[in-house]
This record gives sequence, structure tokens and C-alpha cells, in this order.
Amino acid sequence: MVPLADRVRETPLAPRFPEIRGLDLCPKPKVGVDVLPLIWKSGGLTAALEAQKTLETATGGGDAGADAGFSRRRYLDLPRSDRMQSLVAEVYRLLRVVALAGASPAGRLEERGGVLRLSLVTNPTVYSAEFRPGALELLASFVAYYLSWERGFYPRRHAEGILDAYYADAIAEIRSFHDEDAEVRVFRREFRMNRSIRYAVGNAAWESADGFVRFLPGERYADPVQFPIDFFFRFDGRLHIVPVERLEGWRLPEDELTQWRARQGEGS
Repeated sequence: MVPLADRVRETPLAPRFPEIRGLDLCPKPKVGVDVLPLIWKSGGLTAALEAQKTLETATGGGDAGADAGFSRRRYLDLPRSDRMQSLVAEVYRLLRVVALAGASPAGRLEERGGVLRLSLVTNPTVYSAEFRPGALELLASFVAYYLSWERGFYPRRHAEGILDAYYADAIAEIRSFHDEDAEVRVFRREFRMNRSIRYAVGNAAWESADGFVRFLPGERYADPVQFPIDFFFRFDGRLHIVPVERLEGWRLPEDELTQWRARQGEGS
């Protein structure tokens, strides 16, 4: 058995962001939205480093994990008015157990068969978790992406889709978990976004008719699994970013477009 705090310090976790690739659907120059320069300005690397520090604080002890009752109160007090806030609260809860075990001399970590087991016995609660490889890295990536999004331009709904994927993949790597609430919370996913890679398209053909926006990517890029595209386009003079996973028949109702409006950036 190795103290968890020592093990975490020895194995820093690097966040995994979605890989974003530019994809040109139209051969004409200077058509649509110039996507990649906009993305590169979002400060993802700086946000990732800050997220790592946040994760180290959470898993290495400190004030966040020094008092189980206080930390529990903080979790209960976190806002949950929408999906993103609920996801953040549950990731906080998962990391809280890691932090409590790391902050206490009685907290222990054991690796067996590729599974990390941590535990802390207190009165009246027993904290424990079993993580498969990648679980903590995915949780760190969730935090890093969330912090990066706060500084960037992607719509809130887009970020919720990515964070949803991080969370779902992370809890799939958790074999067991126990705190005051016992089981890990599972969310029903409205749609499933590819968090590993996104194709940023700023020059796709599209049309507006009968209350819908319809995208015309062409037959070559018609498989949303192979090409998880984010469509960057301007509607009524505002920049919007719509993931292909949200489309049905390549269409999106116009009354949903406000959910996909860019938060900031050129012309947003």
C-alpha cells in the first residue's frame, strides 16, 4: 500500500483534449469562416496547465480535502441549474474522494491487475474507489477542458456535449465507488459527441428553409462517425458552431440556433 498523495506526485496526469483538424469542403478561397486561427487563440494549453494544478490540489490534499464535513457541504452547495453545472458537481464529488484519501495519512492506494484502488475509513463514512487505467486522466481532462471553455468561444451546449463524453468515459473506467451517496451518478445523454477528434469546417454549404438550417457536406463527408464535424457558419450576422451529432437529416431547427451561438470571437 502506497500513500495516495505520494503516488499522485510521482505520476502527474496530462489532460486529453479533443484533437481539432481543419477540413475544407469548398475549394474556393476565402469562403466562410476562417476556423483554425480562431481555435488556436483559445489558450487551451494555458488552461490545461491550470487544470493540472487544480487537479493536484484536489488529489494531493490541502484545504479542499482537509475537512470531510466541509468538503461535503461544498459539494452539496454547488449549483446544478443545467447539465454543465451538474456534470461539474459530480466530477467534484469524484475528485473529492481522491482528495480526502490523499489528504489523510490513513488514505491508501493499491494497484492490482491494472486497477487502482483507494480507500479511507472514517467515522461514519468509508470512502473507496476502484479506477481502471485512464479514469483519473479523463477526470483531469474534464477539468482542463471546462477551464479552457470558460476562456473560449464555443457555445455552452457544445461544451456540455464534450464534457458529457468525458464524464461518461471516465465513469465507465470506475469499477466501484463509495462515499456518503454510494453510487456514481449516471446521466442520460441527449446526444453523443466525439470528444477525441473534431473536424472544424468553416466553408460547408448550407441553406435556410421552412424553419430549418440544412447543411450540405457532400457524399464524401456524410458519415458523422468518421467525420465528427463542427459546422462554423454565420446566421443573421452571428457566428454559430453546430456539431454534426446534433443534426437530424443534416437539419437543425432555426429556433435552436441560439443554443449554438459562439460565446465570443470575431463577429460573434
